Amino acid sequence: NDLAEYLSNLPLPLDDVGVYKNVLKDNGYDAISDLKLVDENELVTLGIKRGHAKKIMLNINQERKLSQTTKVAKSQEFAYD
Repeated sequence: NDLAEYLSNLPLPLDDVGVYKNVLKDNGYDAISDLKLVDENELVTLGIKRGHAKKIMLNINQERKLSQTTKVAKSQEFAYD
C-alpha cells in the first residue's frame, strides 16, 4: 500500500515519481487505493504530466479489471462447492 513504491514500479522517470508522490499526498491521496478515486484530468490538474497520467490510469484500470475478475472467479468457485 506504499504509494511511492507503486509509482516507482510504473514506467515513469524516477525524478517525476518523487514529485508525483508528494503532489498526491499533499492533496489527500495517501494510499494506492486512493488513486482509484481519481481520473486522468484530475491527475493533470494536480500537476502530473498528461502522458504520465495516462500511464497511471492505464495501470489503475488494469488492476480494477483484475480485481473484478478475481471476485467473479471466487464467487463462481463458491457456487460450485
